[in-house]
Amino acid sequence: MSIPQELIDGIVNEVTDFSSLKSCSLAASNFRDTSQRILYRRIKLKGKHPDRFDVFGRGNYAQICTLLQHSSRLASFITRLEINLPHGRSDVRKGRESIKNVLGIAALANVRWCRVDAAAFGIGGSISEELLSDYFSILVSFLNRQPLHELELLGIRSIPMPLFLQFLAAAPVFTLFHDMDLLQSNLGICSPPDSHTSTLECLTLGPVTCSNVCELLLRPELSAYTAKLRSPAISLDSKLAHRFISYVASSSITLPPIPGLRSVEFDINGYLMPSEWLCQSIPDLLGPGLTTVIFTFKSVHRYSNPFGRQTEMICRIDDVLEGHAVDIKWRLASHGSTRRYYLLEWIAGVKEGMPKAHARGRLVIEIFDEASLQALDMVNGMNQSSSSRS
Repeated sequence: MSIPQELIDGIVNEVTDFSSLKSCSLAASNFRDTSQRILYRRIKLKGKHPDRFDVFGRGNYAQICTLLQHSSRLASFITRLEINLPHGRSDVRKGRESIKNVLGIAALANVRWCRVDAAAFGIGGSISEELLSDYFSILVSFLNRQPLHELELLGIRSIPMPLFLQFLAAAPVFTLFHDMDLLQSNLGICSPPDSHTSTLECLTLGPVTCSNVCELLLRPELSAYTAKLRSPAISLDSKLAHRFISYVASSSITLPPIPGLRSVEFDINGYLMPSEWLCQSIPDLLGPGLTTVIFTFKSVHRYSNPFGRQTEMICRIDDVLEGHAVDIKWRLASHGSTRRYYLLEWIAGVKEGMPKAHARGRLVIEIFDEASLQALDMVNGMNQSSSSRS
């Protein structure tokens, strides 16, 4: 009596550890496909690290290339790809052909999520604009062949404008972290996105994204790229809060008005919340379709007392949003043995600082950290739901 393939697939899909999946792939032919599909769905390409001589410092471009060239079947299983660009200047030159060989494999054509990490790209020596363009052209060519849904760019410090716009049109969900210098900033040389490219729907700008990216989004030439943008998330870092405030105050640089916007999230990392920046940015994002303004605060602790330095900001946001039919959601999490006390203090402070939103039933408190939620359950008998409307 044979076991139905559907049952075998279901059993293998419940296996979570790497060793067991390897054993399944070797057990029998009817176990092999499903287990290998799980094992190879995510691959990380690593460039050589010039200062490390152990196994973690070795690059794997050549090994991955050999594997996928000899097995197009395994290449077709890859849906998540992380690409770490090489470090040293000499490795950048050597790695160009290796990257090109890997990303040129025809069977590697099912990638849905891709992260390009260039945090240490060419560290130790300057990289010519020509070499930069070569790398990014290889990446763009690869991305355009994929059914890509989400793209993350990390640590890319400079990029020619036409190539940046191609990255912007490569996936509907786009995340950009770290400072970036956009070379050739004259948009006149750039054509609008092709009809077959993705339309940007969700944009996340990381905490140290250079202001010229924000300025870029204001340009009317980019309306074809941002017309359907619905959920931008603006991440703020406490260390750079004053930088954002001073720049915005002097130049009035914010995200452009987006007609289809439904929600906007301010991800606040740290306890110095830039009230001036927030209060100037929020009105520019208010539109007829906006339903929710979210403030995500991941580190509620003793120095983030809402009755102290944050009181003015909370009250001002309440005033800014008065008369607008939007929910104000605070997503909170805390850490450590005293999380319960500080979370309760924060919740009380938000309610007190936003009496208008509270009275309209528009104030929402969400605890998105399970341990913090359990700590609150012990005190006030909250339900197991992770969200409550105040």
